[in-house]
This record gives sequence, C-alpha cells and structure tokens, in this order.
Amino acid sequence: MRATIRSLGFTLVEAAVVIAVMGIVGSLLTVFFPRVVDSYFASVRRAQLSDVADSALRRIARDVQTALPNSARADASGFFLEFIPVRSGGRYRASPDGGTNALDISNPADNDFNVLGPGASIAAGDQIVIYNTGQSGANVYEAGARNIRTFTGTPGAAVTLVQFSVAGGQFPRDSDSLRFQVVSTPVSYACDAATGTLWRYAGYAIQTAQPNSIAGGLLSTGSGPVAGAPLATNVVCVAGDASNIGTGFGVLSAEGLVLLRIQLRDSSGETLSLWREVHVDNTP
Repeated sequence: MRATIRSLGFTLVEAAVVIAVMGIVGSLLTVFFPRVVDSYFASVRRAQLSDVADSALRRIARDVQTALPNSARADASGFFLEFIPVRSGGRYRASPDGGTNALDISNPADNDFNVLGPGASIAAGDQIVIYNTGQSGANVYEAGARNIRTFTGTPGAAVTLVQFSVAGGQFPRDSDSLRFQVVSTPVSYACDAATGTLWRYAGYAIQTAQPNSIAGGLLSTGSGPVAGAPLATNVVCVAGDASNIGTGFGVLSAEGLVLLRIQLRDSSGETLSLWREVHVDNTP
C-alpha cells in the first residue's frame, strides 16, 4: 500500500487576497483608530480638569458659607472675592432683659455682656461684630466702623463673659435676634492672570478698600503684601460674556448669593468651565 502525502500551504491567489484584505483593514484603522484614541485622551483630560475645577469650587463654597453676613464683596473685574469668616458666635444678653452684664448699646462705655446659652469660642485678637448690614454705620469695612470691637477678655473655647474695647463709641443698634459674631481676619480668593493661578489669601487686617492687585503671587493689602496658597493652576482669567462663562466672582447681597465661575485650560488647549451659586447668610 502506498501512502498519499498531501502538501499543506497557501496558493499565490490566497496570499494575495489576504494581503489585500489586511491592507483594507489597515486603511480603516488608520482612519478611525486615531479618532478613538484622541477621543479617549480628550475625555481623560476633561475629567482631570473637571476634578480640579470642582474641587476648587467646593473649597471656595465651604469657605464662603462661613462669611459674616453682608461681608462678601467682589471687585469690578470679578477676579477678586473677599469676605470675613465667622469663627463662632451666639446671642447676647440685652439691657431690656435685665440681669448682670447685659449689653446696653445706648451706653458707649458698656464694654461687656453675658452670652445666652453655650459659650463662644474666642481667641486672643478676635473681634466682636453686632448687626453688620453692610450699610453706612453698620459696615465692618467702613473706616471707623462702629459695629466691630476688639475682644479684650480671657480667650477660651466656651467664653460666657465677652469683654471688648469701647473704642469707636456705642454700637449703632441691637441685632433683631440679639446675635453677635466672632471674627478674625478676612479671606480673599483671586484669579492671577499673570500665572494662571487661583489663589487663597488670609491673615491680613480688615481694610476699607478691597485688595485687588497681585504682584509675583503676593496680594497687595494696606498692611503689606500677603503670600497665598495656590488652589488651582491652568486657570484662564477672562471676564464672562454671553458666549463665555469666564472666570471670576460676583456677589448678590440682597439675594444672599455668591457666584463662582472657573475656567481651566490645559497645555493641549482642552478647556472646561464650571459655574456655582453659593447661598450665604445675609441676616445680621
């Protein structure tokens, strides 16, 4: 018996067909695959920008929600936001209620009051504010403001006897709910067009004019330049318009709203803009 041996392999026609098909598939991949890859990396870049922008807006929102009523203000450019955080507060004993250490605002020499309820956390150098409406005579930013006093008592985590300087004369009026706030120093957020950085500044004195100038990353204030902490980079500082949300801040005092806008752009040109409205307490 003779065994039949069959040779295995491709014919020339089959090889030509495979090469032709592979060429067609390669051409299709050349056309469509780069788009898929580009789309993937674009989505990654947008996600990274979104994460940075969202984190920055959340940080600002948490900060702004502690603002002293009617202390949030934005400059004309919208690139600078300033407010005075409230450290603590409470209700004070008023003169009509009687009792010891009641605050009589008609007496300019009255320099203390008892806290109604739990004590307030007050540190050395803090200031006591009553009825800040933001209007003349009741505006902490006003030169010689009458509704803010320097704390002079014993600091503590639960102070029940609040003592303060009488400099400035009597308080303009009682708070409707007999509320007082304890504040320290202002906070500013600023969009730096020169470096594309969103900064947070703190630790400078309260002043009449809002700081709205940055040089070398330092905020220019009446008490000297102040170093800040970077909150976000790749920030585009542009004014908003009908077609561009821009980067900046706005304050609607009557509505108790602070408007936050941020625009980021990475090195590839990918751009993302986010907008957020923050409700703040405007009842003094």
